[in-house]
Amino acid sequence: MFRPRLLPSLAALCLLCGAAPVAAFDEPLAARGGEGKAVYFFPAGSELRLESGQPEATPVALPAGTLLKSAAAAGGGWLLAGAYPRAEGGSELFLLAGDGTGEREIPPPGPRRGRLRAEPVWLANGGRSQGLLWLEGDDRRSLALRYAPFDGERFGTPVEVAPPAAGSQLALAAAPLSDGSFLALWSAFDGQDDEILWSHGRAGEWRDPQPLAPDNDVPDITPAVAALGDGAIAAWNRFDPELGAYRLLTARFDGERWREPAVIEGAGGLYPTFERLDGTLYLLCLRAGTTRGWGLLRLTEEGRVAREADVETARAERPLLVTDPGTGGLALRWEEEEIAVRWERTPRTGRLRR
Repeated sequence: MFRPRLLPSLAALCLLCGAAPVAAFDEPLAARGGEGKAVYFFPAGSELRLESGQPEATPVALPAGTLLKSAAAAGGGWLLAGAYPRAEGGSELFLLAGDGTGEREIPPPGPRRGRLRAEPVWLANGGRSQGLLWLEGDDRRSLALRYAPFDGERFGTPVEVAPPAAGSQLALAAAPLSDGSFLALWSAFDGQDDEILWSHGRAGEWRDPQPLAPDNDVPDITPAVAALGDGAIAAWNRFDPELGAYRLLTARFDGERWREPAVIEGAGGLYPTFERLDGTLYLLCLRAGTTRGWGLLRLTEEGRVAREADVETARAERPLLVTDPGTGGLALRWEEEEIAVRWERTPRTGRLRR
């Protein structure tokens, strides 16, 4: 029976297939440190532009076809991770560190276990780097999830967090928790449809992967995760056969297990990501349906929707969430464009259905 699937992005698929990703799918990243400090990364083909409060952005060369995945503040500076197609086939990790005085490339962890390496995610907590997660295998249907500790200078011995699944494993996401541990989430094909898997890591030791929610007959895809209180919150998309579309779901993690998922009522959205600014957690998603643009939800510490905003735009590439220094309000920002966020008085998604 045919099951609809939605891949994380065309760029990710191109890289996993060994082809160079299309530059139009490059998306900006932010490494957010303490006291509101942030470094913004704007990729464009084989060049990267860094903004760190300086009058002008700094250009940095990238390997051809690099697709950036994650950034983190660590050690008084920042860490950046991506992957690029190798001339001899497959792909390799691109890892970069900077501290305001310059940038240095970090050799990837070794030894390699497959032709493809993709979706690297830096793990950092309290300004201290802890390690790197990434997917690796000989083809996109046999990718394992691997982890290597990182002390700020070099990597330790890699370990396998999750073996290859029945099919593709994609959309890796991770977040540090308040107790110093980490959560990792990703989408895995189980032979029938995609399910969200998760693992909890502490001091380099990872739990065996488990499904976040009970198995079902529809795809669960594109997870995001963020620390919330003493636990965490996850968001992802699940296909609804009655609607013929994907819905937006959330679930809370109490430190040991996940609560029952909840559907966010209203328009929902695709490709959810979390952003925390000035102590407040936000959920950003690409609007689905008749409204074109991006949706932004402000969440309470209980994980409920406090306010909602729609930002209309034809741009489908993910923006950065920033604070306007002049007004103190929020805005969605691309490299050459910024659109102010205007909150709705009565949130259409103020309740979660359980």
